Amino acid sequence: MNDQKIIILSMDALVREDLDYLKTKPVFGAFLERAAQVEHVKSIYPTLTYPCHATMATGCWPSKHGVLSNLEFDPGNPDPAWNWYHDVYRVPDILDRAREAGKATAAIGWPTMARHPHVDYLVAEIAGTKAKTDEEFREQYLLTGTPETLWKEVCESEIHCRSVQKEVHLFNAHTAANIIRKYAPDLLLFHGRHPDATRHKYGVFAPEVKYALDQCEETLKLILDAVRESGAEERTNVVVTADHGQMDVKRNARVNVLFANFGFAEVDEAGNLLSWKAWSHSTGMSTRVFVKDPANEAAVLDLLQSYLGMGYSRIYTREEAAEMGYDGPFSFMLETDGKTSFSDKWTGPYLTPPAKLGSHGYHPDKAPRPPIAAAGPAFRAGAFLPDARLIDGAPTWAKVLGFDLPDADGRVLEELLK
Repeated sequence: MNDQKIIILSMDALVREDLDYLKTKPVFGAFLERAAQVEHVKSIYPTLTYPCHATMATGCWPSKHGVLSNLEFDPGNPDPAWNWYHDVYRVPDILDRAREAGKATAAIGWPTMARHPHVDYLVAEIAGTKAKTDEEFREQYLLTGTPETLWKEVCESEIHCRSVQKEVHLFNAHTAANIIRKYAPDLLLFHGRHPDATRHKYGVFAPEVKYALDQCEETLKLILDAVRESGAEERTNVVVTADHGQMDVKRNARVNVLFANFGFAEVDEAGNLLSWKAWSHSTGMSTRVFVKDPANEAAVLDLLQSYLGMGYSRIYTREEAAEMGYDGPFSFMLETDGKTSFSDKWTGPYLTPPAKLGSHGYHPDKAPRPPIAAAGPAFRAGAFLPDARLIDGAPTWAKVLGFDLPDADGRVLEELLK
């Protein structure tokens, strides 16, 4: 299998139920007919995009790879930085191993890949970009690791796409296709946000989601056309998968308001945070609780238990979270009641209307789950598995490329391979 190539298309928040619609589309339908499939992929805890994509790149639990949140922990900052950069990784990922094996690598829009030293063709994920001009947009990519020559050769011609869609999905998709046509890398990781962004805005199975799925159809067509034009179709495998599903949200909980009201955070009259003893850092439909002084943990836990059932249904200790593969310098995790997401805001009421109608970050046993569909010379057409885990993907893709991932916690899905 050493001469084979593989393209991983992560269509954020795509779930198995979406395939019922996508199989009626000409490109996706034909792709699914020849694909090996996993019906349900169990994600990680919490089901949050950046930790999930680090797991998808390493085959490791977050406790091992070290990417624990989308955003940096920065109490009092209403606009904290995103964890764009790869230097937080504690283990080698599939791109590192591919480079060691002499493979050409690419990553387009894949979270946590900015300034990755072992990606030949890098167009990093830049979430929440505030670029107002095309030049600012370009500068952000150059600062996060896109070589200027690559920008001129494959990105510059697609910059017009950013005015079509705020989430820059079209820009990433066309850039990925250009990279495939021009360079035919051995390993390409691509992340598209259409289903996720739409579900956040409208709800999990809102009618508008069909538009997002139509964009998935267009993306797959772009990629498959580029593969054919690259001249490497007979050696190229394509995998469509995702990181997590979503659940509908009815309200937000501001746990930091409780901490401010009960003396665990100090806020001035203007609403500025002055100091904190306990702080909640949202991971979507769960939240981490940091207690600065361990001597205060019992009192914080008493407060949290008194609000149990008002936004969250379970309080995990750090040890309990670690048993699920999620560990860090926090004291507790609060798990959603199934309808509540968490905000880091520290002023205003405790419970508020939702900022998003769909979200994730909950326990992976909940809600619809992602699928895997993989087609190409390494995969058995029609092979089927009812279940797999998110940690199983990377070891399987590595096997296709002819190497292993010794640090991975997952297994190779041999049932899908020839």
